[in-house]
Amino acid sequence: MFKDYEEYLTKYDIEIFENELTDKEYNTYLNKYSNKYKVKRQKFFYKGEMQTDNIRCIICKYGSIQPNTTKNNTLLFEWVFATANKGTFWIKQKPDYCVITQGSNKEGVLIFPESKLIEDKERLEAFFQIRKRKRLSDEQKKVLSDRMKALNLLGKNKDD
Repeated sequence: MFKDYEEYLTKYDIEIFENELTDKEYNTYLNKYSNKYKVKRQKFFYKGEMQTDNIRCIICKYGSIQPNTTKNNTLLFEWVFATANKGTFWIKQKPDYCVITQGSNKEGVLIFPESKLIEDKERLEAFFQIRKRKRLSDEQKKVLSDRMKALNLLGKNKDD
């Protein structure tokens, strides 16, 4: 467990770069995960004003994962809980490489290395409760296709 943010940065050789991401990079950075996880566009507000639109985030049960820096390959997770008890229980289960940079029991931000999303995938998916994309089998696609064809035929018959 890290005592503070500085110790975390030192261990993982992370430097903080201000304003390193352009809007285009920021908006499209998480597209590489869109085949596996639910990725949604969200609006980004800073001090009550909308800074940019359509930021892509990986959707989780209690928040979203967003890029923090690309040079250091770190991601951030913003969380919001309905109760402080739920947040306290959740925080106690966090992996050692995740560091809370700001927050309370109900809401906050933590950062973690992007490489851990691949290396320690099962643990992070369970911890963040990442929403996965639904995959349809070939049989399910065929059933849906047949239903759509049947609906189209019904619609043509009504017009006659």
